[in-house]
Amino acid sequence: SEQLNQSDTLNISVNNEYSYYDLLKVYNHMCNVNSPIFMSLKTMSICYFMYDIYNIISHNLIYKKRLYIYHHIVTILIHYYAYTSNNTYEYVWIFYYGELSNLFTYPTYHFLKTSNKTAAYVSALLQSVWFVFYRVFVFGSIFFQLQFTLDSILMRLLLPSIYIMGAMWA
Repeated sequence: SEQLNQSDTLNISVNNEYSYYDLLKVYNHMCNVNSPIFMSLKTMSICYFMYDIYNIISHNLIYKKRLYIYHHIVTILIHYYAYTSNNTYEYVWIFYYGELSNLFTYPTYHFLKTSNKTAAYVSALLQSVWFVFYRVFVFGSIFFQLQFTLDSILMRLLLPSIYIMGAMWA
């Protein structure tokens, strides 16, 4: 893996000209993929996606939920590349904004389960606006930037489908 040398850092700070690529080089070399926080978040997330895939398969919903299975597999790959590639920060960024789009999903689900119809309606409206904003606009702007910086050709091929799925679900 390419190491960030002192002259690269000096060029970034002395010129006062920050580019997207230069900042990502700095972040990628600062991110500690072996930190307990990074490892525990990654493990919890991967376990959730694997558990959900297991539930889909065990309830014979493979055909009906095939897009969710595909989405979960790509997300597990994002975790893999966040840990093993030179683009750790980019993959963490993709995952962060993807998950942030689900912020109102949990309150909406809670209000539906507790039969609080008014709160569920308001929360569902907020969820819809929030999801569209993050999955279509924020994730879209990140996706188009990252298409040229990711080191994995596989992820460059798979990420457009995740973006399209998010836009369709929006």
